[in-house]
Amino acid sequence: MVKKVSELSALTASPASGDELLIRDVSEAAADESKKITADDFMFGDATTPTTQAFGDSAATGSAIEASRVDHKHGMPTATKEFTVLIAGEAAGFAYTTGMGDYQTATITSTQNVNFMFKVPADFVSLTSCVVVLIADATETVQWDVTATFAATGQAKGTHSDSITNATESTTLDAFFEAPVTDALTSIAAGDHVGLQFESDTSDLQPCYLVFTYTV
Repeated sequence: MVKKVSELSALTASPASGDELLIRDVSEAAADESKKITADDFMFGDATTPTTQAFGDSAATGSAIEASRVDHKHGMPTATKEFTVLIAGEAAGFAYTTGMGDYQTATITSTQNVNFMFKVPADFVSLTSCVVVLIADATETVQWDVTATFAATGQAKGTHSDSITNATESTTLDAFFEAPVTDALTSIAAGDHVGLQFESDTSDLQPCYLVFTYTV
């Protein structure tokens, strides 16, 4: 005996993906318009991965007719932040001893060094770059070494360490340049206390400050 839809028992649980529904396909002739569709295809016919939002995206109504699964996730946008660290100390004493117009730099000759100290922010996820910014005192190829030690709160100060040896860069007189020191910080983590020593292999280097760029 044929039953009306209203006479059928209600489904008391969530439908299984293979459960079938009756659907009227209005694109077909009357004799062929009655069709079936699985619950999964009806609700989630498009298996496209959810979008990753970008900062500044505008709200949009959307046009897709499929529902989204209750446990779906959208990718989060990646933000980049940076901060600047001034020189904490210099072998010759006071860090900023050299005046260059409105700029003030340290001056270190071969085997002398400057130090930087900072704490890795709590929202740190990965290191994008870390550079020491300098002003060139000649048009030449300069060379430097880097040692870094870092540790979390509660750890001994020398728990982790890394270094760079004989890195080089071509410079132009009086121009700013950036000396990469990223490779000495590859295993840092959020909350680490970092001490970084930047040593000159050239006479002279004129460091200004350190720039730390990271993703959150």
